[in-house]
Order: sequence, then C-alpha cells, then structure tokens
Amino acid sequence: MKYSIAILLITTLLVSCKSKNTARTIKFNVDKTEDYCGGAFPEEEILAEFRKPKPYSGKLYVHSKEDRIDDGIELVFVEGKCTASGFSDGIYYVFLQPKMTPKDHIENQKLLEQGIDIGCLEGENMRASLRFEIVPSTKSISAQVHFICDPCTPPRP
Repeated sequence: MKYSIAILLITTLLVSCKSKNTARTIKFNVDKTEDYCGGAFPEEEILAEFRKPKPYSGKLYVHSKEDRIDDGIELVFVEGKCTASGFSDGIYYVFLQPKMTPKDHIENQKLLEQGIDIGCLEGENMRASLRFEIVPSTKSISAQVHFICDPCTPPRP
C-alpha cells in the first residue's frame, strides 16, 4: 500500500512538473532588417531604411534541432508580436522558410530544369537565421532576423 501511494505521488509530481514546463507562455518580439535586392544600387537613404529594424509580420519556423529532424513549431507574427506555449527548456533554432519535404524535392526537379541550383535551395533551407535559449525563468524572447537576397537565383538586372 505504501509503495502504491509513493508511486502515485511521484507520478503526479512528474506529470505536474512536465505540464508546468510546457504550458508556460512565451511572448516573442521580433524585428527584421533586410538587404536591398533590387536592380541598380540605390541612394544611401534607401539602404539605411532597409537596415533599420522594423516589426516583423509573417511566419517563422522554430526547431529544437539545428538539423530540423524534429517537427518544429510555426509561429505567426503580427507587427513583431507572437505568443506561444509548449516550449521546454533548451536551445531553439529559427528558420525563415518551412522545412522541405520529399514533395518539395520532387518540385525542385522542375526548378533544376530552369537552371536553379537545388543544392543551394536545400542548403539555405537548413540555415538557421538565429537561435535562442529558454530557461526556467524565460517569459519573453526579443530578437532580430535579417533577410538576405536569395543566393540561389540570379540577381535582378
């Protein structure tokens, strides 16, 4: 009887610890900067505007493994803000594009026929834009992502 009560108590504690860990809510604040990817080289004022951080609106893809072997989490940002739960303590990697699937590899064969470097696309898909760490006291994450020109397609004229 004593052992049954002890096992029940330990199980309850483990479950409650786990739920506290993954149920916490993290507030994300993300700004973006970007490269100028247009044609002719612009005036300095235009370049300065691209370098100036602005609230990010869009999706970011967060993985607990840098090689993206986990399922990952899609975060949707509006004016630089997003709130999400389900994170346990650890290091996370942020990607700008969704993880490529086998279906994407088939679609990439069509791009190969157009002369686009598939190896480059796959490499860029595996390049984390930033990383962050969550510890027990983490309540918010502030970060800045930088968008570069697509290195896998030819530059604009």
